[in-house]
Amino acid sequence: MPSALSWNSQSMNQSESLSTMHPVSSPPVDSSASAQDQQTQYYQYEPIPSSTPGSAGRQSTGARTRLLEIRRKDDGAVEYSLSLYNLCDSDAQYDAISYCWGDPAMVHTITVDGTPLRVTAAVSAMLPVLAPDAGVEPRRFWIDSICINQDDPLEKNQQIPLMRTIYRGARKVVAYLSDSPDAALAAEFVPRLAVALAEQEITLTMRGGFRAADGHLHGFEPAALPGQIHDWRALLKLFVDPYWSRTWIIQETVLARELELLYGGRILSWDQFASIGAAIRGPQGGPVCVFLSSTPVLAEFFFLVISSLSHIYGIDAQRKQLFREYDDNPKMLLPYLIVDCCKSKATCPEDKVIGLLGLGRGGIDDDEEAEIGQDTRELLLPDHTRSVLEVYGDAVEFALRRNCFVLLNIAGCYYKRSSLGLPSWIPDLTAPPGVSPLDNIISNYQAGAPHSARFEIRPDRRRLRIHGWLFDKVAAAASAPPPARYGLEHQLFQDQLKFWSGVLDQHLEAWRLVERHVSRGGRHPVTGEGPWRALCRTVAGDALPDGERLDGDLFDKVRDAYNTFALFGALADWRERALSRGLDPDGALGFPPVPELGLPAMMLESEAEWLHGTLFALQVVPGYEQSIPAKVRFLYQTMAGRMMMRSFAVTAEGHMMLVPPGTKEGDDVCIFAGAKTPFILRRDEGSRLDSGEGEQGQEHGQEDEVWRLYGEAYVHGMMDKQILDKPISQRWFELR
Repeated sequence: MPSALSWNSQSMNQSESLSTMHPVSSPPVDSSASAQDQQTQYYQYEPIPSSTPGSAGRQSTGARTRLLEIRRKDDGAVEYSLSLYNLCDSDAQYDAISYCWGDPAMVHTITVDGTPLRVTAAVSAMLPVLAPDAGVEPRRFWIDSICINQDDPLEKNQQIPLMRTIYRGARKVVAYLSDSPDAALAAEFVPRLAVALAEQEITLTMRGGFRAADGHLHGFEPAALPGQIHDWRALLKLFVDPYWSRTWIIQETVLARELELLYGGRILSWDQFASIGAAIRGPQGGPVCVFLSSTPVLAEFFFLVISSLSHIYGIDAQRKQLFREYDDNPKMLLPYLIVDCCKSKATCPEDKVIGLLGLGRGGIDDDEEAEIGQDTRELLLPDHTRSVLEVYGDAVEFALRRNCFVLLNIAGCYYKRSSLGLPSWIPDLTAPPGVSPLDNIISNYQAGAPHSARFEIRPDRRRLRIHGWLFDKVAAAASAPPPARYGLEHQLFQDQLKFWSGVLDQHLEAWRLVERHVSRGGRHPVTGEGPWRALCRTVAGDALPDGERLDGDLFDKVRDAYNTFALFGALADWRERALSRGLDPDGALGFPPVPELGLPAMMLESEAEWLHGTLFALQVVPGYEQSIPAKVRFLYQTMAGRMMMRSFAVTAEGHMMLVPPGTKEGDDVCIFAGAKTPFILRRDEGSRLDSGEGEQGQEHGQEDEVWRLYGEAYVHGMMDKQILDKPISQRWFELR
């Protein structure tokens, strides 16, 4: 097991400030309230009796919360009543509401048990829609801003750990999305489109037109899709609703036994909505993508929808598979879940962690992880009296105790940092990196294995001391990669050419670095490979999209991907030359013969002719990329993805690396014991170890050095425990 050494026994003082959050914000009262309003006797909450605490502060049976009962009278008026319920009782039948708070000001009132209660504008708009018809049995709901006393910090901290139980125990969860002017139009279109897509999939499958191997649809006319332009525009607005970007809704929707959407005054099936999202998300070349990307009035909006769809897709995948997709684990380990969801938004930075505690393996209320000690569990108990530094720092400590380094993989000086003032080794989840970390749940890297993490975290969370190996220095690094407008997919043809041309430039620069710093004919210091083969494997991260490592004939796919880069780059250059001469490269001009493209020497002429012919035949067809065989497509997306927001570098010993942009000559390359990947460290010349804290620093004669974590790295030939073969002793690193 990883060991967390005690720096000292002093506990850090808790912050006295209480941050607002969803779902338990402390709402401001409207400053314009009249004197009469200020004298109004508003609803007074009765305290909720404390439940019997379980292990590590978790709640056992007998957990209690309030439920709001809504009844519509014969005259149409709506009555509200709040009552206390034991969540384990059979009569606690209720629906839980998931929604976006919006403006937290409590400027509206409802009458609860004859007494006015302040509520937000979102809740005020929602409640009449939830009310049943007159004469129908009243309905019970759990709505956070009403069922939790927003003025009681202790009650908030008591109720947050129950949210997993509340949403999991609800009869159903209703996701309420605020209405837009054409919400009713979208709500009517969703079931119609979902049925049409299901029928088309059956037809295509029967015809053999659906190839599950690459998710590609053939022989389908986009014109067969239902709806008019205004229907599709209204639908796309639904997919970019702010609701989908919020951190809290991930837990609320994933835990639901049954999930419905309430939008445009109609209840929508989650399954139908998710099926439409899957069709919009891809495959590129599928009928929905072709229709949306090729329709001018929808195309730009469609590109904006793509980023929002990642949140929806994540919710649907987690709901369907209940976290059982990785290594037979019943849930995703909490640190990986935090990284997976860090691009979601939260009003308060702490909620990037607290809002997910009910989901991940090792989180609150997780009886399946009995081996987690109580002190480890208590690191992540929800407590909004703690600072962001404490919450994020404790998340890192929790991860390292589980021998999980993924939070360090998204930390570092390179990545954009907000004004939180966090140490370099604590990730700033409010400004997550735009690139996926090399350490993920399917990666097979094991640079620091078979050791486990050894570390100390100072009580003020400002310093991390961690064990590992210092084995090399950066000799040279390439320039930063060009930004991609929309990522790797769903770009206009000319945008794709520019993107791939930029990727090719990166690879050519990497090759020039190899020529300068690796002797011609020299072999890799660990693998014994020639420099060209080592370079190809490096830029691919030596892995395929499913985590399979490159070896044998898989290397041919890397070469094919390079050839594709070269062709795309040459086509982009040719297109620019045509434009400069006043020609229309997207019209009848057509692609030039291969010799006129000026392909780089690395491009094989035979494959260039074949790729050229394929693209020439399909140059005006959106999704042309799908016609390149999977052999080529399979890897070049991965290679481009690895190089996005990463630079190529070479070490003093001749190792080839992928590193964060801005890595410079003299930076240190290290491997922490137990980590999947190496890391780049930068010496902090202005800092030294604090007096009296250098006991471990005296090991192996090391000096009182302090580093800043710069970022993760892929180091070819050092990703599979090869550090054990080097005559290097472990040492302590102090990071700030």
